[in-house]
Amino acid sequence: GEAAVQPLRESLYDSLVPRAARLNIPRTLSQIDSQAAMDALFAALEHEDGSIRYQVFLALEEMTRRFPNLHLNRAAIEAAIVSDSIRYYKKFVSWYVLFSDWQEPRLVGAWLLNQALLESMERIKQRSLYLLSLIYPRTEIYPAFAALQSNDPVKKAYAVELLDNLLSGKVKRYLFSLFEDTPGARQYQKFLGLLEWESFSWRAAIDELFRQEDAVLTAAAVWEIGLRGLTGFEEKLRALMNSDDTIRKETAELVLLGDAFAPTR
Repeated sequence: GEAAVQPLRESLYDSLVPRAARLNIPRTLSQIDSQAAMDALFAALEHEDGSIRYQVFLALEEMTRRFPNLHLNRAAIEAAIVSDSIRYYKKFVSWYVLFSDWQEPRLVGAWLLNQALLESMERIKQRSLYLLSLIYPRTEIYPAFAALQSNDPVKKAYAVELLDNLLSGKVKRYLFSLFEDTPGARQYQKFLGLLEWESFSWRAAIDELFRQEDAVLTAAAVWEIGLRGLTGFEEKLRALMNSDDTIRKETAELVLLGDAFAPTR
């Protein structure tokens, strides 16, 4: 009941609580018929852990169906969509400067960062559509979502047109760009403008990836440093060796050792 809301809310941000337990807190909150429980989920839309944010999205979707009497915080949902769109821009420009003209070397694990960035961007698109379904008619959002997953360019064009007609304001300005069928170079320039960045380099991309909350994405960036033999990141790699996160720590150790990158034959 409502007495559990505040302890659950606090535990969601407590690093001493096992992450596996924190990932289950949003769904637990979604089963409490309480405005305080829903407000706790809205507050968690900006949680630093992307996987927890995803669970929050799912919990909110379930809660709106189960308890239609509760008040939806539209402003919080729109702010979360804008924040996720900005995360997408940063990941796209990082991907673009690192991989747009990249020839994959014959090295074990050379696809890791490329794949991790593409998958992360796709998850952001999916989360955004989940959030849209909370504040726009689901009968319109779900068909658009299905069409965007299709390999049929006609269906995709229909979905983009539907979103173009449906969205408005700041949400449209930030989110619509994620689904436009635009050449990569033009999209790169557009995202730089939206981020208010004049330029972006491969070194800035690596630095940006070090700031990601996603441990797998950061570890893949560390691995890419070793693959390409990039210099100037030694201090950051040594700092990661003191990380509490096993993936980050062990990857940094392997890269600093430097003998994990012999070309395949």
